[in-house]
Amino acid sequence: MPVHIVNHPLVRHKLGLMRKHNISTKDFRELASELARILTWVVFAIGGMDFSAGDFTIKGIGLVGISGVALNLLLPGRAERG
Repeated sequence: MPVHIVNHPLVRHKLGLMRKHNISTKDFRELASELARILTWVVFAIGGMDFSAGDFTIKGIGLVGISGVALNLLLPGRAERG
């Protein structure tokens, strides 16, 4: 399994806050939750997912790309109508 290093300033900031020795349990948990949301967005929005349906496979696609394709299939013609 490959290891991905996320070097985003917001991730570094949240980790820095979590490392403080005087942080309360409540604040630590809130920061951990925020960090999980950020990392989920980074992984799924930017890319790195593999999508398979039967013999059809797309590698390295992001959730935004999958959502765009799905919306175009589900809502055809909406863009032309305005």
